[in-house]
Amino acid sequence: MFRWHPTVRGAALGAAVGAIGRGIVVALHLGDLNTVTLPIVLMASVIGAIIGAVAGLIGRIGFGAIVGAGLSVIVVVLTLPVAFLVATMGKPTLPPIVTITLIGALAGVAGGVAAGGLDRPRAVKTEAIVITSGEDPQ
Repeated sequence: MFRWHPTVRGAALGAAVGAIGRGIVVALHLGDLNTVTLPIVLMASVIGAIIGAVAGLIGRIGFGAIVGAGLSVIVVVLTLPVAFLVATMGKPTLPPIVTITLIGALAGVAGGVAAGGLDRPRAVKTEAIVITSGEDPQ
């Protein structure tokens, strides 16, 4: 059963990783960082921060990665018209969707680790083992 463990640490680290990662990908893809492309990089960083914060807020490593990757794909699909317009300013191609998706997943993993996802005890099912020697204990 999934238990939600939201933490500020997870959201903060997820936001930082998402913002830095997405900003770097867009800046490298545009090539030249100047006064025209800087607002585009900052907007991409804000989107990355939001995705990373939501994914990191989940507080679980695996589920945070799934949420981060899923939100990244949704945002990429919704912003395709703007991305095509921005592509005319720099390289005539879009950043690879795999790279953007991996950054979202990485932000979710980082948030899950920061939330203590590695330290939480997991529920363990135990069963009693009865060994009999064949004799009746009465």
